[in-house]
Amino acid sequence: MKQFLSSCCLVALIAASSCPAIAGANKSRLRISGPPVAESLVFAIMAQQHPDRLTFTPWHSPDQARAMIAGGKIDVSLTTTSAAAIFYAKGIPVRIAGVFDSALWVISTKQSSGPLPMEGILLFPFGHREMPELLFNTILGDRCPNLTTRHTGGALETANLLQLGRADHALLAEPAASLVLKRSNETGGPVLIKHLDLRQEWGKKFNGLPLYVSALAVFGDATHRNEEIKALVKFYNRTRIWIGEHPATAMAMAHETAPSISTLMSESGDGIIAGQLFADKRAFDAAFFFLGQIHSRYPDSLGDSFPDKRLFFGEN
Repeated sequence: MKQFLSSCCLVALIAASSCPAIAGANKSRLRISGPPVAESLVFAIMAQQHPDRLTFTPWHSPDQARAMIAGGKIDVSLTTTSAAAIFYAKGIPVRIAGVFDSALWVISTKQSSGPLPMEGILLFPFGHREMPELLFNTILGDRCPNLTTRHTGGALETANLLQLGRADHALLAEPAASLVLKRSNETGGPVLIKHLDLRQEWGKKFNGLPLYVSALAVFGDATHRNEEIKALVKFYNRTRIWIGEHPATAMAMAHETAPSISTLMSESGDGIIAGQLFADKRAFDAAFFFLGQIHSRYPDSLGDSFPDKRLFFGEN
């Protein structure tokens, strides 16, 4: 208990030193939402530490996220850069405050993990023409002509089907990627491995450019709260480091705000670190290039028009 209280005090000190704008008392709380991924856990802990300044609500499907955003229920959301671009094309006030360096894995059975081209059945979480499918096809689709693809209701269903031997590959983010490997080792199902890191495959194809699929998108009136959003980015990056150093304490704290995400992270094992959040011009240029590649392959995937760089904070 003493260690837990000391860790809580440390997080409070981090918050006070790195985010004075968030700690102020003259503005309404920032309402944040995100899917069951490692990056959301960071915001869940931040909200648990500063309930007067931040709230966190998990979302479990792209449709749920879109409904919350369209209904004005949240100010900030972890989403894909392409989803933010679609809202931008529809005239909804949105800006990308930062982009995440998040791992995206192709998990494969050991017997199906040979060199490209991949064959067999590949599972995509969520529906047809959602980002997992668009991303994979943009990077590797042309190199895997004999691959059969199927869609699931989400990451956990994808992991379960792979573990049951009903597919050969699946595209998963953390913590679902580590969870399915851990379960396969414990239950005696198909031997699974982290076969491909799509960040590396993207870099091979596009001259070493980093891949930024996920973004921190800001909506509505919150797009004008520049100093608070900048402070939020800094606070996130400080907190993610602390979580890596104190995983057990972090899980206990996050359980109050986002029990489903903290449970998933705990079951996945140690060593999962949330992606860093970048908010510099180089990162935004790389994300803009990513959008261009998706748009060139799927012209209608970003809405009625391709966004300009005003989609990103700091661009006028």
